[in-house]
Amino acid sequence: MGLAVALFYYTKKEKEQTKKWFDILTIAVLFALATGHLGTFLDGSAYGNITSLPWGMIFDNPSIKYAVPIHPIQLYSFLFTIILALSLFIYYRKKRPSAGKTTSIGVGVYSLYLFLQGFIRGDDVLIIAGLREEQWFGIIILIILIGVQSLKRYNNQRALKQSDPT
Repeated sequence: MGLAVALFYYTKKEKEQTKKWFDILTIAVLFALATGHLGTFLDGSAYGNITSLPWGMIFDNPSIKYAVPIHPIQLYSFLFTIILALSLFIYYRKKRPSAGKTTSIGVGVYSLYLFLQGFIRGDDVLIIAGLREEQWFGIIILIILIGVQSLKRYNNQRALKQSDPT
C-alpha cells in the first residue's frame, strides 16, 4: 500500500499517467508474488488440505498438521500467478489497452483466485462466517472493483447522453 501511495504521489508530481504505471507495476508484482509462492512451497507454509489426488504431497515439516498427502497449494498458486502475469504482459503488449485496464483485470482475477483457493487451504488462519481471511479480502477487492467499474460505465453513459444532440 505504501508503494501505491508513493507511486500515486510521484506520478501526480511529475504529471505522469498513474494508471499506466499501475499497469506495469501489476505485472511486476504478480511475478514477485509467484516467487513468494515458490518460497512458501520450499518453507512448507501456506499449505493445502488433505487430498487423494496423485500429485498430493507429504511435507516433512513439523509445522504442518497433516502427515498424509495434501494439496501443494503453493505450486498451484505459483503456476496460476505466472500464467496470469504472462497473460497480462502479452495482453498489455499486443492490445495496448486503456490505462488501468490491465490493473483491473489482474487485481480482479487474482482476487477471485484468492477466494477460490481458500476452499482447499489447510493451514490455520482466522475464519469469519465460514470463510478464511484471504477469501474475505478477495471478496472485498472484487466488490470494490465491480463498484468502480460500474461507476465508470455509468459516468461514461451519462456523458454520452449529455453530448448527444438529439
